Amino acid sequence: MRKTLIPSLFILSILFSGPYEVGALVEDFSGEKCFPENGDEWSLYDYLNENNEGNSQIIWLVLFDADNFTSRTEAPLTEFLYNLYKEQGLTVVGVGASWERSYSCRAWGEEFDITYPILDDSQLDIRSLFTEGNPPHHVLINYDMRLVYSQSGTVLDADFLADFQDELTVALDELTMLSTRYNITIPKSPQLNQCYPNPFNPTTTISYNLSKDAHVSLMIYDLKGRQIKQLVHTRQERGLNRSVVWNGLDSQNKPVSGGIYLYRIQIGDYFDTQKMVLLK
Repeated sequence: MRKTLIPSLFILSILFSGPYEVGALVEDFSGEKCFPENGDEWSLYDYLNENNEGNSQIIWLVLFDADNFTSRTEAPLTEFLYNLYKEQGLTVVGVGASWERSYSCRAWGEEFDITYPILDDSQLDIRSLFTEGNPPHHVLINYDMRLVYSQSGTVLDADFLADFQDELTVALDELTMLSTRYNITIPKSPQLNQCYPNPFNPTTTISYNLSKDAHVSLMIYDLKGRQIKQLVHTRQERGLNRSVVWNGLDSQNKPVSGGIYLYRIQIGDYFDTQKMVLLK
């Protein structure tokens, strides 16, 4: 038998007059996990630092309908971004509805190789706290339970993803400032990660780790060694999983042809080069 949400959410629904606005303090709410384990309770305030052994987190809520094509298409990217940022303090929670018409909750998690928890929001109790619109909808709640981002759209869109990652980076910056107090992990060495997706068309996300403050240079080259575009050329702080989106344009903002390209990073004395494939 399906468990109901804990009383705090029922009380909140009575008092609540509409979706939260950015900047608002989010009250505690909870829901029933339907993946990976069915029936366990998930509560937002379990992630308050005082309730979580001082381990502050940024919460990303992915609100989706299982029968929505865009939600299905972006699911693998949400998992990729979770793995990209989780060591920096990101917790991702799927909040799903419209089950059974296309996927059950378990089938959804298994189909898209999801490792973060998914809540059954068939009655839209949680969704109504953040939007009256259609999914997908993405929510970021910072370490002190304040809403810092709430937008309908898809992380498959390059502009949407860039705005989302900007807000996520700001929130993770705040966690870095708290790192000495709450012992948040700092990468032990710089690292260039595999871009995602790869192959890609029209955009891909390139990410990297910084073990200390350093000047970062990230360039795109063709196989003949010609520089195509400079994506990053600035000094950045340690402890952040930085990322940048390449949209397949050169330095003149003209589309490049399909084929194999190289992305090369320099972080202080560290160098690395990896390949990516642009499909046309």
